[in-house]
Amino acid sequence: MNLAIESLADAFEHVYVQVQGQRIHCVVAGAGEPVLLVPGWPQTWYAWRHVLPILAARGFRAIAIDPPGLGDSDRPEQGYDTGSVAAVLHAAMTQLGHERYHLVGHDVGMWVAYALASDRPQAVRSLTVAEAVIPGLAEAPSIFVAPQDNIFLWHFLFNQVRDLPEFLIAGREEGYLNFMFDRWAIHRHAVAADVYIRAYASPGGMR
Repeated sequence: MNLAIESLADAFEHVYVQVQGQRIHCVVAGAGEPVLLVPGWPQTWYAWRHVLPILAARGFRAIAIDPPGLGDSDRPEQGYDTGSVAAVLHAAMTQLGHERYHLVGHDVGMWVAYALASDRPQAVRSLTVAEAVIPGLAEAPSIFVAPQDNIFLWHFLFNQVRDLPEFLIAGREEGYLNFMFDRWAIHRHAVAADVYIRAYASPGGMR
């Protein structure tokens, strides 16, 4: 980034809103048309740290959000289906004063963004999605795949097992997440692994 964009990073504003009894964390930069940025897994709002100042420099109000269960947002026991999360994110944007906004989703955040745009098309000025397939629209992959393909899929079924992932991963978050970062990342040095590991190792972070 150039110096002008780096200086904008210093102007990040951390904002918390209450939605359905939950505290939702947002990071805001810039002024202009709002853009909601939804991270993937296993990330937090911090995945957008380089995008925020670029959007702000181009005249947008960029809002990176920690969806329920991630980062500094609350971690409820239930409500993690894409429709419920999308409803929370839209309510958060409304509380921030934005009834209509551009919407960007990455990875699992793409699923949430698609659900939000489908359920509330009147709220979405534009939709940009990346790096995932949408369940129900794309054909589901087989659970029996070659090892080189399974490295990108195995955790979906594992993470759905009730209580077992939390039991096995507790105290081992660094090894668990770095296993994936080491194998998935094209530019491994650019992954803010320490930030994500701290977030997911905190109480309830891997629920």
